[in-house]
Amino acid sequence: METPHHHETIDISQCEILGFFGLVIQCILGLLSFMALLVKRFFENPKRSCLVWALDISKQIFSAALAHCINMALAIVLSGSNQSDNCDWYFITTATDVIIGIFLCYVILMGVERIASYYEIYELNTGVYIRENKMFQIDVENFQPEHQAERFEIDYKIYFIQLIVWGLVVCVAKLIIYLLHLVLAPVLELGTTFLIGWLNAYPNLKLVIIMILIPCIFNAIQFWIQDNILKANKKSNIEFLVNARIARSMTMKPYRIPKLVSEKTARPQRSGSLTSTKKSPFNDI
Repeated sequence: METPHHHETIDISQCEILGFFGLVIQCILGLLSFMALLVKRFFENPKRSCLVWALDISKQIFSAALAHCINMALAIVLSGSNQSDNCDWYFITTATDVIIGIFLCYVILMGVERIASYYEIYELNTGVYIRENKMFQIDVENFQPEHQAERFEIDYKIYFIQLIVWGLVVCVAKLIIYLLHLVLAPVLELGTTFLIGWLNAYPNLKLVIIMILIPCIFNAIQFWIQDNILKANKKSNIEFLVNARIARSMTMKPYRIPKLVSEKTARPQRSGSLTSTKKSPFNDI
């Protein structure tokens, strides 16, 4: 007789994250997660302009939707090759996104910024949507990134570049986490069974807890921290600009000072001239 904790296949009695009830739960989750960003903006000081804030959070919404789709796909794949169901692995992927994923995304993004500043790729100065070039340089002493939309013209090409790069950063982090899941699958399943195994007898309740309650807590933490990573930070943005300018100055060709005419190469003056290039014996007197 088959035990509740061991399943050959995924059937309707399990926690189905792709069913109608699961899709409704995911929509509710998305709205509740967005509320965390609104709460953060209410307490933000200094406040970003509405346009800059919208550009910043849209990157989070994009990456959250991308990560959510990846999590569902991984949950289905991993549950099919392991003993746990979809919800168990969705819980695992959601938890590791917060515990490990945020750190990985931060490290990868900082590495991208380091390389970008060295090669003067100003489009990757995170949270800054204005372009600096040889004709226009940002005043680093008076630069206020939260008010950049009010003082400069926003370059939406820079925004889309940062959006795509952030999406790639999230995908790379998810790939690393997926590899960790493959290696640590037995240990993760054992820990998950210990924590939420009692919910197997209540599939709908399990779906609500795993797909709403726990993700809302995790996503609130994740969105709060990632917003600090993605928004313009005056200190890090200025450091990026300064490093890029140093890199530019190192690659510029130095100005060559014209050689002075030496005494040996100077044209000798006539003997009748009042001054002569020859050394006078009276100079030593």
